[in-house]
Amino acid sequence: MQSNIRRNSIRARITIAFIVSAIFPMVLVGAILGWQSYRVQSQQALDFESQVAQRVATEVDAFFQELVSELRSVIEVQGLLGLDADQQEAALFELLSYTDLFGELILLDERGQEQSRLSRVAVFTPDDLDDRSQADEFVIPKASGETYYSPVRFDAGTGEPLMIIAVPLVDLRSGQVRGVLVADARLRKIWDLIRDVHLNLGENVYIVEEQGRVIAHHNFSVVLRGTRFDLPDQDGVHIGLEGARVVLATDSVKYGEQSFIVVAERAISEAYALVNNTMIILALLVVGALVLATGQGFLTIRQIVRPVEALATAAQAISAGDLSQRVLVTSRDEFGDLAQAFNTMSTQLDDLITGLEQRVAERTLALEQRSAYLEGSAEVGRAAASILDVDI
Repeated sequence: MQSNIRRNSIRARITIAFIVSAIFPMVLVGAILGWQSYRVQSQQALDFESQVAQRVATEVDAFFQELVSELRSVIEVQGLLGLDADQQEAALFELLSYTDLFGELILLDERGQEQSRLSRVAVFTPDDLDDRSQADEFVIPKASGETYYSPVRFDAGTGEPLMIIAVPLVDLRSGQVRGVLVADARLRKIWDLIRDVHLNLGENVYIVEEQGRVIAHHNFSVVLRGTRFDLPDQDGVHIGLEGARVVLATDSVKYGEQSFIVVAERAISEAYALVNNTMIILALLVVGALVLATGQGFLTIRQIVRPVEALATAAQAISAGDLSQRVLVTSRDEFGDLAQAFNTMSTQLDDLITGLEQRVAERTLALEQRSAYLEGSAEVGRAAASILDVDI
């Protein structure tokens, strides 16, 4: 019975109402804000890596444009088609000496026959010149009039990535392809490009070719080991190059049929550091607000319930016969008015009962006195009757 009363008490009902109406909404709002903050800042972390990938991809694109620009400058500025064989070879030699972007230059005529071939590591005689009429670096530019880019291959000795770039020599009058300038481009410069990228803590940037092989990384040994990486279908949280969970974003540059994918990734613990810190701060704020709200709530509940409990205790004491019981008036609100009225009622009831008791006592005393008088009179009567009986 007592447990049922406590369970259905005003304190219990007000406490439950407070939890439902105040604490639960606060927890819900905190959870919603936390989720929103997590989602927004997670997206910001991904956007940041995406920007890094785009910036590096722009630099890679500029590098390849530089390669093609150097070749076109020989063709167009020096008028390679209009030069004789010696002058053509001299122009190619000048380009090879001017820049280290190319390891070898080959000039093909309109039938795909090598007319001149210069290299940094070897000397070629007229007898060494070969027929490339069936090679992709001749067939594709000849047919399409577009620059050809070969798949990336790697130097067996140095591990340096190499690519054949073939630029058609177009006769401006007839629009016919009169030859092809083939260059064995050295892509080592993109190693320097990746090495110069400023990396944040836990961040990594590298370039992958279409087949998944890493061709540029700030750690050269990764490239030299022939490391491969399976690119995810979309940006987001994935397993990174080193096997850990990372925030990963990509951007690609395409040349002919060849694509190069720039990958920017950052360890999730570092990428989400701000997210985690924000969640911790938000959680502390919510907990602090809950503590303050709970404390204030229970203080308010106490201020409401204690006067009621005091009234209930006094009423129970009075019902047990203790009419001297009074309620302490501690406030001037409705509870104070109620306590004052209760005390007035208790005083009036006490006075009434005391008065009744006094009147009963007085009546009892009067009755006792009258009874004694009557008993005395009766004794006198009986004594007188006895005397009369003796005389007779």
